[in-house]
Amino acid sequence: MAKYKGHQRFLNNFSCNERGTLFILAYLVIVILLFAGAALVVVGFNDNFVAERQKRASQAFFIAQAGMNRALNDLYNDYVSSTSWTDGTIGGLSVGPNTASFYSYPCASTTVDNGSYVITLKNVTGASDQTWVRSVGTVGDVSQTIQVYAKITSVSPWNNAIFAGAGASGQAINGNVDVHGSVHILGNGLQSTDVAMAMSGSAKISNNYSGLSATLSAKVPAIATTTFGGETVSSLNAVVRIKKGLASLGGSATMGQANVTGNALKETIDAVYSTNGFSSGTSSINSDNGYSNTYDMGNSVTFPSLSSPYNGYASYSAYLKANALVISDAATLTKLASITPNSSV
Repeated sequence: MAKYKGHQRFLNNFSCNERGTLFILAYLVIVILLFAGAALVVVGFNDNFVAERQKRASQAFFIAQAGMNRALNDLYNDYVSSTSWTDGTIGGLSVGPNTASFYSYPCASTTVDNGSYVITLKNVTGASDQTWVRSVGTVGDVSQTIQVYAKITSVSPWNNAIFAGAGASGQAINGNVDVHGSVHILGNGLQSTDVAMAMSGSAKISNNYSGLSATLSAKVPAIATTTFGGETVSSLNAVVRIKKGLASLGGSATMGQANVTGNALKETIDAVYSTNGFSSGTSSINSDNGYSNTYDMGNSVTFPSLSSPYNGYASYSAYLKANALVISDAATLTKLASITPNSSV
């Protein structure tokens, strides 16, 4: 009997030890689960924090883009009215110019949704049509910055010495001719291997009125001036653009001339943009940006049509009809009908 009781006490002690072990294991499991739960809470919090910052970063970027669009629109409207970004006034506000550092452009309202933007500008030395634009969008403690180099360019067909679709027989310029000003060729219908412009002999494209007869130069507006190479020089801001087709220079033909200091003229042309390049004569090109840049106007320029809407009129023909000088005097019409190249009118 005593032996049996001892065995019973052993079983009772073993049972108590087992219950204690299970309690410790259960406690450890609970602690582990608590740590795992806490880790999940932290991960979830961090994910939410990162997601929220990414959301605010995206919002800040789009707000910065809105500010940039606002600035570019104001700059465009200002240039249309004043033709300068360096006259100390932009968008009706007295600001700038400053080429050393960015200065504030205080728009009337800069709040967008739950954020805001700040616009600053910095002018480019010697260029009234170029400027740096910086827009900073902010949402809470997150900011995004967009910075662009803005240069305004006229896409008007009438702002060129020559503006052509494809040209006769696929060639817009062929032979000996002097062109003073910009040339813009769309190359409509041409293949990349077709010739859009062939210049030969002593043909040239000039960025000034040098060589123009005194009689003719007296009948055209005075040439504008710009700063080039540290000098104030006369310039037509000539640019050559060829959207499609090749160009070639033969003989002594040139695009722009080598720069000559001290003569108050800008000999080099401002830029060349040609998608398909040149088949010959690249050594005769004197351009500020070389000759390997592709066409930069995309599809924004088309060949004008007399039937296209213009300046609020249903067509350009309607505009001409409404604004043209109409001569109805019989004697004058008779005189005009017999006009010749030698007539004095």
